Amino acid sequence: MTEQTGIRVLDARWDGRSTLTVEEAGVDILGLSRAGAYAAARAGDLPIVRVGRRMVVPRHALEKLLLSAGA
Repeated sequence: MTEQTGIRVLDARWDGRSTLTVEEAGVDILGLSRAGAYAAARAGDLPIVRVGRRMVVPRHALEKLLLSAGA
């Protein structure tokens, strides 16, 4: 649930998480293939933060993306 809108964007199982893996965000939430999720991350279509070689998806950025897509 985003604090600004009070609307639940992601399922409750993601509560307490500030970041998600590319696979969790792309495959589990968006329904992409694993390859599609990483391609979207590399293309900038999936918001990521790089930590060394690892890519993580900030939960608030994914929620913002999903809210803007639904508007």
